[in-house]
Formats: sequence, structure tokens, C-alpha cells
Amino acid sequence: MNAEGRKPLDFVRLRPLLFHRYADEFRLAALDMKSDFTPVQCFLYCRSIELSLKAFLLTKGVAVSTLRDRKKGIGHDLEAALREAESRGLSDFIDIGGESREELRKANDYYLAKGLEYADDEKVMMGYKYFLPDPKVLSKFALGLVYIFVEFWSGSVQGLVQKSGVGKFEI
Repeated sequence: MNAEGRKPLDFVRLRPLLFHRYADEFRLAALDMKSDFTPVQCFLYCRSIELSLKAFLLTKGVAVSTLRDRKKGIGHDLEAALREAESRGLSDFIDIGGESREELRKANDYYLAKGLEYADDEKVMMGYKYFLPDPKVLSKFALGLVYIFVEFWSGSVQGLVQKSGVGKFEI
């Protein structure tokens, strides 16, 4: 602590930027995968989405303890993170369509239960592609959130929205 009682770099809000960077790295790792319909690829997109939403929430003043605690806050619950982000203005920047919400819901069921990290014998035998969310939709979702955060952070979203004439970005 320094003389003012602050930790060094306390005035710098690095955590949202780091969350955003990690979100993009998870997204890029998923894109590098050669096969579709794998639990690993789905996990990587889910982690990217989680970190992007949490980066947004951190910029809105949500405490890290709220982000970590599933019982009192969000934890790894993607739908809870999305609800909280939308309640804090995410919808001003991005329009999340029904298909994206449905695929996020399916992904969240696995993500919360660690079903993307630990093999399920029955689902492996039947083929995960029949159960997992569409990786193309998750990829678009993750990219939209990563992109929106860059624009949100730089303060240039409104300029881009006005130039594009679409009102909001859509995923």
C-alpha cells in the first residue's frame, strides 16, 4: 500500500482489459480447432463468452466477488452473466437474437455441469453433435461480444452504429 492507502496501480482498471484479452484468446483457440462439434471447442467459446460478459460487467462497476460467487452472483452461469450485462446496458450496443440465446442456453447447461470438461459415455457413444450447441452460432456470439467490448472501451460504438445505419450490432 502507498501513502494514500491504495494498492499500486489501484487507479488503473486492468482487469476488464485482461478479461477481454483472455476472451479473445479462448475464441481464437476455438477457431483453430480442426473438427466441428467437439466439447472442447464449445468449452472454449463458452469461456470466451463468459469473460467478455464479465469484462463488460467490470466496466459497469460490478464487484469481482459478485462475478465469482455462483450462489450470490454469477459464477460460471452464462445466462446469469448475460441477464446482468443486459440490465446494465449491454442491449444498447448489441442485439442478441433468439437463435443465439437458445444456443447459449444449451451451452450453459453443459458448461455449468462441467459436461464440456468431463466425458459423458452415453453422449460420446451417440455423438456429441446431436447434443451440443451449434459452434457457428457460439463463434458468432463470442466474436460479437469481443468486438463490442473493444468498441465500448474505446467509446466509439455510437460512431460505428451511426455509420453503419443498423442501430445496433446483431448476433
